[in-house]
Amino acid sequence: RTGFPELNFISATREFDDWRINYRLFDSSGINPKSIRVYIDSTETENFKYDIEKNQLTIYPKIGLKNELEIRIIASNKFGNHTLPHREKIKLTNQK
Repeated sequence: RTGFPELNFISATREFDDWRINYRLFDSSGINPKSIRVYIDSTETENFKYDIEKNQLTIYPKIGLKNELEIRIIASNKFGNHTLPHREKIKLTNQK
């Protein structure tokens, strides 16, 4: 009845050698920040931040020399409804 949270890719940006991958994570009832799980290449990471006011999830991957990552994100709203399964490959370019 309350629906599912929305999750949309915004951007992948680089500042020097640090990458940031940004998603919009939104639900009208609110996101439960404790429910957010992020996986990079099937390994769970805690290198992310969720900004409740901006509805923005920012992932800070430690990537080394890789130019492609598989990102998997799981989150739920305050009623326990989870996002639809989200898995995508992100290609990283050398552009700054």
